[in-house]
Amino acid sequence: MRATAVDALSHGYRTIVPIETTADKHESYHFANLTDLMLKYADVVDVAERRRRVQHAAQLLAEGVQHAVAPTGIRTNAKPHFEPRGERFRER
Repeated sequence: MRATAVDALSHGYRTIVPIETTADKHESYHFANLTDLMLKYADVVDVAERRRRVQHAAQLLAEGVQHAVAPTGIRTNAKPHFEPRGERFRER
């Protein structure tokens, strides 16, 4: 999952990771990895929230909106930018 989220971010997309669809060997590792993904690469949400976001996006498309602000406040057409001193993500 991490590799997919990193690749998506490098191409300008923010990945949505439904919590109930992932697992790890131990619960503590699982939540540590989800927290890391959420802080750096992806939106970690439950399945109901993901469904709500997809329905919202479908509604926007039906209304003809091309670029909108996602429910998280992240622009859907955002391009990634990495600062030279680390992996801190910010939008342009």
